[in-house]
Amino acid sequence: MVQDPLPHFGLRHIKSFTTPQGEHSAELATIYQLAEETLDKLFAADIIVIGVPMYNLGIPSTLKTWIDNVTRAGRTFRYTEKGPEGLVKGKKAYLAIATGSIFSDDQLRSPLDFTEPYLRAALDLIGITDVTTFRVEDLCISGIKKNALNKTVEIANEQI
Repeated sequence: MVQDPLPHFGLRHIKSFTTPQGEHSAELATIYQLAEETLDKLFAADIIVIGVPMYNLGIPSTLKTWIDNVTRAGRTFRYTEKGPEGLVKGKKAYLAIATGSIFSDDQLRSPLDFTEPYLRAALDLIGITDVTTFRVEDLCISGIKKNALNKTVEIANEQI
């Protein structure tokens, strides 16, 4: 995704999803095709790995664009009387989150951690509920950051 980022999501995407394919302009056809290829990759995968740094309390715009492309009513979720139902079932997701501070420790958990809750909510919406999170934290705290990656690898080895 980083090497070939999707175009940022906007009105032209909505138009490409709601306009009959026979009426697509060249631009809408390209946008629609990219979105469909993205969905094909998602449905083909058994495991989804999302590596994400926290940027200014959130996720990078390229990841948000991917989420916007795979969160499609009628394709990856549907509306029911009981609320949305995810249609991407039976997949495992791993979140690898890098932050400059500590967000995972219950005593130090920050109300400013929007990254993991947002990603879990987005995945849950489309039906991916088996999610494991690994964090590389403390990357901006001097004296701690040199051990941050080693600590994360140790934790990951214990959980996998």
